[in-house]
Amino acid sequence: MNITIASWLMMLISGVLESMKSLLVPYFQEEMALSANQTGILLSVSFYGVVFTNLMIGLFYNQTAIKKIMLYGLFVMAIALIGFSFPFPYVVLFALMLLLGSGISSVGITSNTVTAILHTERSGQMFIVLHSFFGLGALFGPVIIQYLLRDTSWNVIFTALAIIPVILLLYLSLQKVPTAKVTKLRLADLGGLLREPRFYQFVTLKFCYVGAELGFVTWIFGFLKEIHHFSPEKAALYISLFFGAFTLGRLIGSVIVERIGYFKMLMIHSLTALGCLIVTIVGPTEMMWVFILYGYALSIIFPTVTTIASTVYSDRISTVFGLLYAAAGLGGALTTWLIGYTYGLFNYRTAFIIPLVMMAVIVIMILKLRKNAIKEGLTTS
Repeated sequence: MNITIASWLMMLISGVLESMKSLLVPYFQEEMALSANQTGILLSVSFYGVVFTNLMIGLFYNQTAIKKIMLYGLFVMAIALIGFSFPFPYVVLFALMLLLGSGISSVGITSNTVTAILHTERSGQMFIVLHSFFGLGALFGPVIIQYLLRDTSWNVIFTALAIIPVILLLYLSLQKVPTAKVTKLRLADLGGLLREPRFYQFVTLKFCYVGAELGFVTWIFGFLKEIHHFSPEKAALYISLFFGAFTLGRLIGSVIVERIGYFKMLMIHSLTALGCLIVTIVGPTEMMWVFILYGYALSIIFPTVTTIASTVYSDRISTVFGLLYAAAGLGGALTTWLIGYTYGLFNYRTAFIIPLVMMAVIVIMILKLRKNAIKEGLTTS
């Protein structure tokens, strides 16, 4: 095993853990007797771990820190998973979810960094491969976990999942991880950014995107079971197929986005996603396959917006990325909690108005960014 393969495995386990959150909703509510509001708060905490970690890495990241951050991420990920195996009180679960989010964020950032360093000549291709492993984990994770739950408990699954980060931790602690010069998040750039209306459009877009994607998907397992009477196995299969379509969309998008154009691609996918989300929320059981198509439609929005931001803010890229990823994490955190809170007061369909509004805002922000880009001659489409 080399560093590249280790990076692939880190993304694989990250994909499993992200897609697993939806399956945790009935576990927290039924086996731990938590309310919908408590469950929403607990699931949102992992996103706050992502926000905190992104900001800290942006501020203190340096050329010798890659290995330390990678080992830290694997360590706290393993601690969180092992901790879930025990019947801890709510406040301890809160801390464990925070660690889990921090761990996922840390291994994600360092896996991408190592890939960029080791594969400079084939970076585009290798990034696709790297993120495909995240997609594979998210694709197969829910189905396998739900299948195992027939004959085993969540405690055994949590412990088994912890084995992968422990093995990677032991292996990478003995390896030389490549380093590179990096630019820290510069607080001096904030003044100029905060005076730019376009920057707030990027922030709003990232905030709403993660809310419309992960915030929604976190609660879809319960929605499919309660509203459409899906079995746990069938609901888990739909979540897996969602992430499978999501991964396929990114692979196809990476090939055709340059030909079609960034903004045209964004408009096609965002409007399709909005339509799919409406059908998923209010449509009949026979139309729930549209939820899988929703994953495909969402697939290219986040990376394409990131590419546009890197072009617009090429001189302040580290600062901008740190803030945008923090906004994305906050969007996931607040949306996940708010959906749970609203569901506790009313029902799933009422709660899902929240990601629906966010998806509509995404379309509006893309139109505004496109208008600005046309004015500046950055695009004609």
